[in-house]
Amino acid sequence: MNHLNPFLLNFRRTDFAYAWCFILIIGLVLSKFLLSVAMWGLIITALFRLRETDAKTISIQYVGNIIQSFKQYPAFFIITLWFSTVFISGLWSVDMGFWMERVRLRLPFIVLPIAFAGLPALSEKRLYGLFYGFLILMSFVSIGILINYALHFDVINQKIKIGKHVPIPLDHIRFSVLLSFATVGGVELWLRNFFWKKAFETQLIVGLTLFLFVTLHVLSVRSGLACLYICLIIRILQYIFQNQKYIIGLGFLTLLLSIPFAAYKMIPTLNNKINYALWDWKMRQQGAGQAYSDSERLVSNQIGLQIWKTAPLFGIGAGDVRAETEIIYIQNHPNIQPKLPHNQWLYVGVGTGVMGLLACLTAFFYPLLAQRRYRDPLFLMLHLNLFTSFIPESPVEIAIGTAFYVFFVCLHLNHFKN
Repeated sequence: MNHLNPFLLNFRRTDFAYAWCFILIIGLVLSKFLLSVAMWGLIITALFRLRETDAKTISIQYVGNIIQSFKQYPAFFIITLWFSTVFISGLWSVDMGFWMERVRLRLPFIVLPIAFAGLPALSEKRLYGLFYGFLILMSFVSIGILINYALHFDVINQKIKIGKHVPIPLDHIRFSVLLSFATVGGVELWLRNFFWKKAFETQLIVGLTLFLFVTLHVLSVRSGLACLYICLIIRILQYIFQNQKYIIGLGFLTLLLSIPFAAYKMIPTLNNKINYALWDWKMRQQGAGQAYSDSERLVSNQIGLQIWKTAPLFGIGAGDVRAETEIIYIQNHPNIQPKLPHNQWLYVGVGTGVMGLLACLTAFFYPLLAQRRYRDPLFLMLHLNLFTSFIPESPVEIAIGTAFYVFFVCLHLNHFKN
């Protein structure tokens, strides 16, 4: 090849990175294949550089830049502890097949920190442009979901009464958490009066944000709703104290807290979901709750805690969590489908013990607390969203959950390099 394509030469690394970020966001919602392609696209963009030399060759971007970036911005390195704790636990894991699966799921905690550490910092406009695109994407997908719900209204509502959910193109809990963060992101775009080209786009942002807010209540997935309300409550309190607008802020807070009660009366899916949860609780009180979802989660966490007590310091090894869980289920709960712990911190403790838990807590909180990055509202909302979702589920043990976490954290860390 004598000459590189002029388009590629003029297309800067930041442009390539920005395009891969958009593809990754699409992959989060619609395609695991696109998710993987975008991750490797980002790291290739960080490592390689298209440049025509005198010898008509392509030069490679030296890795020293990335190493220097790790030294200068240690949060990129610290977040990789999520990977290293699982990797090291292979030394005392027996089931190497399940251990390899855990290692593969944690690879984004290596790939994306390296990629974003090596890439040029995104500008504020581009960062919020990605959230703008995320908001639009989630709105289009939600329209399709609601159309399908309207076409099968009675059937879906009957299924929700027995613990099912509104049909969604991917895991309904992960989707609801994504929807929650997209809604919070829309609120932040509105507060910053953001638009890409024309000022009227702020009105579009408000409309899409309200649409997603309503959609979350129609889907009535409790994890997503919990993430949404916790983030919005904290954001309103932050607004009150920063701007000293107590009357307006308290008015917004009162309105927000009154919405769930109105939604319970007006939205059939939410009504049915709450009634099912109450029935689940009643059955559990009567000792007959094993067949219901909330009770199954509680049992899984009780078993997880029981296993953790056998190896509190270093855990039983990430590779053996599934096998040990299945053994206890067979012994004590033979009629229940085995489930791994439904709490991310408990899951970490079972596999890697107190030491692994401390490492992962450091990896979670250091990027937020160092240099007081919690002052950035959207970065704070991201961590609130993540931490809330970690309580009833183990999202880092799922590919989409891992990608969502590490991508948006590293995206912000890259922007903070400015």
